[in-house]
Order: sequence, then structure tokens, then C-alpha cells
Amino acid sequence: MLPGAEHAASFPIRDRVLTDNKLYRTGKLHLTECRERSVKADRKPSAKRYLTSVLDCLNTSWAAHFKRAGLP
Repeated sequence: MLPGAEHAASFPIRDRVLTDNKLYRTGKLHLTECRERSVKADRKPSAKRYLTSVLDCLNTSWAAHFKRAGLP
């Protein structure tokens, strides 16, 4: 998670369409220890490696969140 980013709990949502699900009730998305890769300016392969590492990190974070919710 980005430092200083607000959590959803900071802004209560009272719309049951949004909140009446298992994923919403699992709490905050936990922080991960993903290492940020460097990216070289004007280098497409470098940018691709960077974005792939960000996607892998997000998948790891969300997979744990979905597991807590009992969702695939």
C-alpha cells in the first residue's frame, strides 16, 4: 500500500449493494513486503518488468484477502 493512502474504513460506506459481501467484511488489505523494481527511462522491457512486478505484488495481496473471505 502507498504510504499515506487512506483506507476504506476512513470513509464509511452505507450502501448495502457495496458492503453486503464477504470480501468487504475481511477488513483492510494487508501490507506486503514486495520489493519495488527500478525502471529505466525509455526502455520498454524495463517498464514491462516493473509493471509485471507490481501486478504480481497486487495478486499476492488480493489473493490473501480473497482467501480470508473464502472466495476463489
